[in-house]
Amino acid sequence: FGPDGAWYINGVKPDGSGGHCWWGNTEAAEKNIKFLTSSPHPVQTSFGTCTYGNKTFAIIQGSNGHSLSGNLHEELKTRLTQIHNKNKKIDFIRLFNNGKFFVSDDEGTLFILGNEYLTAAVDEDEVKELAVAGDGRWVVIHENKYVSSVGVDEELK
Repeated sequence: FGPDGAWYINGVKPDGSGGHCWWGNTEAAEKNIKFLTSSPHPVQTSFGTCTYGNKTFAIIQGSNGHSLSGNLHEELKTRLTQIHNKNKKIDFIRLFNNGKFFVSDDEGTLFILGNEYLTAAVDEDEVKELAVAGDGRWVVIHENKYVSSVGVDEELK
């Protein structure tokens, strides 16, 4: 799910067959998601906004294939292209509001998060997952612990 309502869901039957995906409220739909999900390789998506508020997307196919909106941060586009060209793996990418992002790959991590406490939590240990809400609250999941901002629902802790 993205900050402006973009979404992507992929599902399969319990036996692993019958895979299908659905998406909505994204400019990536027809030309990118539909094409990339037609292959047998798994697909990851992330949605955000750029500094001007326009929607952004990153779609990762397999270990390093990708399709990106043109308005992503230049450092991020360069990093993903380099990883692809070196035939290395992209673990995951997360896009957020105002051009902020986090990417984990075979060469480590690259991020622009715009929040000193979130940045410190990311720098602590290897990040397994990261989420930032539209209101700025966040959760970082590491191997054996998590760190969250003030205001995260107690049921998540």
